[in-house]
Amino acid sequence: MDAKVGTLKRDEVSEQSQWDLSGLYSSDEEWNSELEALERELPGYASFQGTLAQTSATLKACIEFDMNFSRKLEKLYTFAHLKNDEDKTNSFYQGNFEKVMRLLNEAGSASSFIRPEIMAIPQDQMAQFLEEKEIEFYKYHLEQILRYREHTLTDKEEKL
Repeated sequence: MDAKVGTLKRDEVSEQSQWDLSGLYSSDEEWNSELEALERELPGYASFQGTLAQTSATLKACIEFDMNFSRKLEKLYTFAHLKNDEDKTNSFYQGNFEKVMRLLNEAGSASSFIRPEIMAIPQDQMAQFLEEKEIEFYKYHLEQILRYREHTLTDKEEKL
């Protein structure tokens, strides 16, 4: 019995031994379309900056925007990462992985104000927000962020 020694090239691997990623995206075109759509949503973060303490509705809208954006980005990332891992010699999927990593970094920068702004909301105001029905679903999420309040420097202290 002759066994093939070494690693098979991607085109030598049987279809049944390959990942089926069609549950994420049915085609590279669909993935690219979703990536472009999410890139267009990225500026949406800026509309929330400096507003999170205004009302619980504004805070809720920002959290929902961020969570929805993150879910879409995770799906794009997962597909690109797995396609890249299928064949490390495929420059097309390397390029797609680089595109999604760039968007991931841009999203991190665009959303970097959220935690500091939440922690800067005065405690009495945040306590009131947390009692409101509007924000009830996100109470645990907010409490996890607020746990770091006493360990976080203000903007002024950070600049020193």
